Amino acid sequence: MEVTEGDIARMEECLSGIKDERRQSGHFPHKLIGVLVIGLTTILAGWDEYTVMEDFGKANEGFLRTFLELPHGIPDEKTFARVFSWAEPGALLSGLQTWLMGVNKDSGRSINIDGKTICGSGCKGRNAAPNQAWADGITYIHTGEGFPCLGLITDLFSRKTAGRHAGDTLEAEGTARALDLTLKELSAGAFPIHHSDRGCQYCSHRYVEKLTSRGLPVNMT
Repeated sequence: MEVTEGDIARMEECLSGIKDERRQSGHFPHKLIGVLVIGLTTILAGWDEYTVMEDFGKANEGFLRTFLELPHGIPDEKTFARVFSWAEPGALLSGLQTWLMGVNKDSGRSINIDGKTICGSGCKGRNAAPNQAWADGITYIHTGEGFPCLGLITDLFSRKTAGRHAGDTLEAEGTARALDLTLKELSAGAFPIHHSDRGCQYCSHRYVEKLTSRGLPVNMT
């Protein structure tokens, strides 16, 4: 099921506790929460370039203004780059996990983020064929017995799940198993870029070695 506009709007509340570490002196016209919501929504949609964050914001400005204060319009790519260069990854991840758990609990569904639906026609994909780029991530699924963790590897062109593994914890073993299943199905001549955050699961020597031994480029943001 696709993420709805209401789901994206609720992200603001989950990120509101992140402290603004920008210098008190100087001119910073854009509100922190607006920069974070636009940037993270773009990343969840499968794009991680700062130029695309700006494009996404401009293409969806009318909708974003229904719940974000954007007194100076959409931030430019340099603003996104500055904010995400100092933002604490742990705080961002915690906010996103809270948001994902809330969405799953309220609706009883797992998240399937369709980048083409969220971005609309304003953003153009950077991947022209399957197995050129993968995005790795972890979410929770609401079940009658709790909230198991689901590790997913998504092909950024087809938006299909290339590999997955469900487990009881966030330990690196689950993401490693999802990667093993994905690599097993990868053709010999394909070398997709592997995108992920800097979570300990993806930074572990075992995980990185699995990627580099197959010749896959690694990109951590």
